[in-house]
Amino acid sequence: MQRLAARSLVLTQQYRSHRSCCTHTAEHARPHLVGDATVDAEHRANPLVQRFGLASYAGVPVHQRDGSVTGTVCVLDTRPRTFTSADVHALQHLAQQVQQLVHRPSAI
Repeated sequence: MQRLAARSLVLTQQYRSHRSCCTHTAEHARPHLVGDATVDAEHRANPLVQRFGLASYAGVPVHQRDGSVTGTVCVLDTRPRTFTSADVHALQHLAQQVQQLVHRPSAI
């Protein structure tokens, strides 16, 4: 399951993640970019695309110390967009910060 919150849209409902972009990111353990989900064969049937107008996605994995993926850091938009290597680098930097917080002894 995944929970999503955004500046302009807060979804209080949980969604099965088997069709999600985040699941793809976590399963492949590498950045995943979708410039236009409305025409992407893998993601166009996603409920977030169909019901809420998700159009673009960029996500990177968050890793545990053992290298396994524990989650993702991602950005979503209702407009198609082309993501750059700088965008991916910024997300990777955020994911590293999340990893450091999660690995702190006081993190629970």
